[in-house]
Amino acid sequence: MKRKAAAIICAATVAASLLAGSTAAFAADRVIGINNWFEGAYALDILCNNAKFAVEENGDQLQIFNDEGNAEKIITDVENMISSGVDGILWMGMFENNFVVGPQIPNEAGKYFAFYDKIPSNEDLKNQIIGMEYFAGGVSNDNFAAGESMAQAALADGCTKALIASAEIGDPNSDARVKGFTDTFTAGGGEIMSTSRVATSEANGPQQACDNMLAAFPESDCFYTTGEDFTLAALSVVGKTNSDHEIKIYGTDLNPTLLEYLKDGSLRACCGANWTSALYTAIMLENALDGKKMTDENGSAVIIEDAKMISVPSEYADMYQRFFIDENPYEQEEIDKMLYVNNPDVTLDDLKTMISNYSLDERLMAKYNAGKVTKEELEALGIEVE
Repeated sequence: MKRKAAAIICAATVAASLLAGSTAAFAADRVIGINNWFEGAYALDILCNNAKFAVEENGDQLQIFNDEGNAEKIITDVENMISSGVDGILWMGMFENNFVVGPQIPNEAGKYFAFYDKIPSNEDLKNQIIGMEYFAGGVSNDNFAAGESMAQAALADGCTKALIASAEIGDPNSDARVKGFTDTFTAGGGEIMSTSRVATSEANGPQQACDNMLAAFPESDCFYTTGEDFTLAALSVVGKTNSDHEIKIYGTDLNPTLLEYLKDGSLRACCGANWTSALYTAIMLENALDGKKMTDENGSAVIIEDAKMISVPSEYADMYQRFFIDENPYEQEEIDKMLYVNNPDVTLDDLKTMISNYSLDERLMAKYNAGKVTKEELEALGIEVE
């Protein structure tokens, strides 16, 4: 039943190695539009790349519209998608107010659309969107838990005075990450010395924020940073600081560069691998376009808000490189089973199970079953293989 797959229409720069395993040879049936908040940022490009795996596996093309870090383009690019004739839309609303207008545009145009990575926090607005005829669903990560896990790591390391560097207020993911760290760290007896929220478009903003905070609060013993730019800035600032005590760094959004810092111990802990949310959302959209809208018992599309991030201990760094950076954490056959054209019996519960099972060990076991890693390699990490 599967349609022939096609090459991606994509100006984004993504890791070439992540294209491995994709089928990309023949003309596609449909074009799926996706907006990228800022092309060239690893954490954003890899979201588009993960959406591509489901889109291409279902025989369609992915066309990326670059918002260029311009808040106005988040809405105009939806209009551009529709005017260009896309068949479906994967959409990231970067800020809360985007969700008031953005979803109405494809719904009124009769185009199925789905949210990836970010969702609104307002419950009334979420319910309004869920009721829209052409809403196929949405998936975001448990961003509160991301901040929470890094606070727990900092407390376990004996940290008591934290600095937080994050993107601007109104970014749903950053807001939740900051709250998760703040609530958990203070509940554990720690003190937040300062929090800086920097506009995405501000040149050198992360570096300046980290510099200023540490200069004002030199007694601080750790940083929590909610994105790759802020983590790199904190690493730079701490690296050139002559402090009489260690300043540990904890981050979110683990990329290949940060993985190297994790390996050498400069970065104490980091969570990531959260870009699979776009793959799950693309599955929802593709199935809706094929006549299998994934709905709950009330017949409504759903927003899933608890997709997991993975905290990566340093001893797992090489495995993370092999199976989360050099290739997709999911095997092609696993994605196939989630697509209606291959599996007419697939349900929302199947997708929820896929999402809830996602973990570092679970994915490594899947790679073991695919013959890509040995029993000895996993057991050396403490993973029991029956």
